[in-house]
Amino acid sequence: MYHLIPAGTHLYRVTDIGRTWQDVVSGGGSHFVAGGRYNRVQQRTVYAATDPLVSIAENSVHVAIDRWQPRIGGGSLGAQTAFPAPVPPFISEHWLWDFTIDVDMQLVRVETQPVRAAFNHRLYELFNPCVAYRTTADLADLVRLHPHPHNPNAMVDGILAPSVRTPSVHRYIPRQEVLFVPANQLTIPATVVRNWRMALEFRDNTGQGVTNNTRLIDWARPWFCLSNNAAALPAFPARPNAQAFASGVWHQVRVKYT
Repeated sequence: MYHLIPAGTHLYRVTDIGRTWQDVVSGGGSHFVAGGRYNRVQQRTVYAATDPLVSIAENSVHVAIDRWQPRIGGGSLGAQTAFPAPVPPFISEHWLWDFTIDVDMQLVRVETQPVRAAFNHRLYELFNPCVAYRTTADLADLVRLHPHPHNPNAMVDGILAPSVRTPSVHRYIPRQEVLFVPANQLTIPATVVRNWRMALEFRDNTGQGVTNNTRLIDWARPWFCLSNNAAALPAFPARPNAQAFASGVWHQVRVKYT
């Protein structure tokens, strides 16, 4: 039912380029938006992952469906209009953060049978690809009230949930650590290790940059390139055929929409 993240565990998170380290661990973004998969507005929540590709994949889908696709479908024809369609190439800039948590954290593993029986949710609801989040937000509300297994005066620290946007590899199921920021704290207790500037690009179905003559954009296989830090992004050992990702080189990541 519970999943322990020991102090010192490395977690990864992708943010917009304007975000600071304080933003990464404060849950401030989730506080002001309409709500995420496991939070409502004004519920400060930090979405992170021990597998860096999970954070990159989750962010990539949101960049596609929140930034590029609405602008393509909702833009006006012509360059001189008030709301022009986006001009290629489709590249956005982000920070990829590597940090460690300072204390042990106990998460509720929402896929397990005891948890499903306790909270009365169905397994497929956790994998729903739609951006309608009421069911999972309801589940998170119940989890937030659940007592900590080793501290009767505290609540659990968050949720271990499957990543909806990251494809599984063989028997490996990618997961997210969804961390609740306590009401009496400004941030979760964590220490920044390093960060990379990350360019994220959506290309055509041959791997070439989008131009005005592009017919098909490959939304399911974006590319990312790390800079501002010479260190390679470490491989995640639990992922089959895991590899490190060198800085200054373009790498492809697979994502899921359905």
